[in-house]
Amino acid sequence: FCATVAARHPDVGVDGACRAATASCAHAPGGLVDGVPVDACDFHLNDTSLARIALGARAPVASQVSKALETWCDRTLRRAPYDADSASVQVRRLCRGTSRPRASIAEAKDIGEALLSKKPAVLRNVVKPFAEDLSRGPDDDATRVVAMAYDRARNAAQQIYSAPMTYGDFLAWSAKPELLDEATLPYGNTTALYLLVTDRHRFQPEASGTLADPNGAAMRDGPLPRLLEEADRASRAVLEGALGESGFDLAWTSLRLGSAYAYPTHVDCYENVIFQLRGRKNVTVYPPATVWDLQPDINHKHWPTGSPQEMARAARDAATVELQPGDALYVPLMWPHSVQSVDASVTSNKYLYLAEGWRGYIDRAKTAPWVVYEMERGGLC
Repeated sequence: FCATVAARHPDVGVDGACRAATASCAHAPGGLVDGVPVDACDFHLNDTSLARIALGARAPVASQVSKALETWCDRTLRRAPYDADSASVQVRRLCRGTSRPRASIAEAKDIGEALLSKKPAVLRNVVKPFAEDLSRGPDDDATRVVAMAYDRARNAAQQIYSAPMTYGDFLAWSAKPELLDEATLPYGNTTALYLLVTDRHRFQPEASGTLADPNGAAMRDGPLPRLLEEADRASRAVLEGALGESGFDLAWTSLRLGSAYAYPTHVDCYENVIFQLRGRKNVTVYPPATVWDLQPDINHKHWPTGSPQEMARAARDAATVELQPGDALYVPLMWPHSVQSVDASVTSNKYLYLAEGWRGYIDRAKTAPWVVYEMERGGLC
């Protein structure tokens, strides 16, 4: 790091600090400098010394300096054993803010190209819009389902409520929210209802009956398994080739139905491909380095707990795209994102993972700010 800065940007003041920190080497061979053994002046700055120097220097805004810092932090934080107890305050303070690129959403030709990029990418008109009738009559309407209710006005960690009802009532209330009695809703007139249909229980049996898979019991027959199968058929052809080439496997499929809802910013610990099958939806993605502004709650769906000022700062680095029926969006692992339906919306999510080596893949994907956040707050992914 010192060599990079000294060669390319001597004006930032780091080179002099580096030389000053090692000056005593000439006078103390075989002794200690800042707690580091010195043998015949073969001295290398330790982590704490270098972090202190970098923090004290004038802001190195040039991209080459930022890259040097990012590389050093990535190597230092991953050096075993290096956990929250051994990582000095200076190292953590420096590395939590080394990389702050703004999000962008490129257009890709196919899912395989998007997966290789490791960056958000939208694919236009790649999947057949949803043609399935949401209800085929009284038998469908009488099916018992569990909707979820939350406050669409709050992009923050909050209580989410399960709402048992008939499928027919859910469709009616989604189409005309004014039919609901505000006095009976947990968040009054900003309460949003949406229905999650998923086969996650096949991948993670412990999820059945929880908010991660609330309708597992309704997947034996009736409208929900039929809708999920239709969604799977619509997106299968788009994914099949990409999965074989990329090495990813399908973890599970989810289907989300609802109208006029805004789902808070959250983090998925899987590669995520969103297929817009009916209606329109806005998706906002945040670069992983915004983790210190969003401050995802490690215990509650990774929803944000940042202050209004911190949330606003994160929003300045975010990017938003509107999905039309037939579009798909790749949201990379650990990219926070939020969604807002423009009208009655049906969306399918395909969550991808590696059958072997998934834990290592996740760890390699973590940026330095993310690693420091998990050191101090606890694991997210």
